[in-house]
Amino acid sequence: MVEDMDRNGIHAGILSLASTPGVWFDLGAADAARIARACNEYAAEMVRDQPHRFGFFAAVSMLNVNSTLTEIEYAFDALKADGIGLQSNYGDTWLGDPLYKPVLDELNRRKAVVYVHPLVPTSCSALSVGAAPAVIEVPHDTTRTVTSLLLHGSFAGFRDIQWLFSHAGGTVPMMAGRISAFYGSRSDLEKFWPNGIVEELRRLHYDTANATSAPSIAALTRLVRLDYPPRI
Repeated sequence: MVEDMDRNGIHAGILSLASTPGVWFDLGAADAARIARACNEYAAEMVRDQPHRFGFFAAVSMLNVNSTLTEIEYAFDALKADGIGLQSNYGDTWLGDPLYKPVLDELNRRKAVVYVHPLVPTSCSALSVGAAPAVIEVPHDTTRTVTSLLLHGSFAGFRDIQWLFSHAGGTVPMMAGRISAFYGSRSDLEKFWPNGIVEELRRLHYDTANATSAPSIAALTRLVRLDYPPRI
């Protein structure tokens, strides 16, 4: 891996297992927690071997809140992880769901970087128009989980989490105005976006993986504030 990085002029990389299928493979919570621990210890060993070339986002199962909190503690305090890698949904439950509030509480307390990678939700895997499910459903699932976090107040309530979403935000740049038009004037929800919905979406971080076309980058750069100082 280091040789490949050198050939391509890459100084450092972040190890992560947040992509499909993460660590759970439809297994139970105990097995998922065991796999997460093994993967995190392996990643930490890679960082120790090449401390100037690698960092890592720790894997957690999210299938059991208590074991997830235990792994977060171990990953940050013992393994010195640089952040946590999450999937956009777990068993068709998106990240804004109240089930995950204790996890977000702890990540907020630690001012953690939280990298979110999408996957095809089970409920949408059969929505095929002849394309592989990942072609359409993966970018849309980033938008689902961002909207879930927005409408449940998670962005407002966990202000110290540094969110990083994959693939230029999926379809968030294209959908931001529509989401704002439907919910921006809701007085019962306005506490969730004190400066407006679009401003909440602007303050998030987005990577540019798979956003390789000019329209994708153009949409993202029209949404985000390029003059914001980086927090990550």
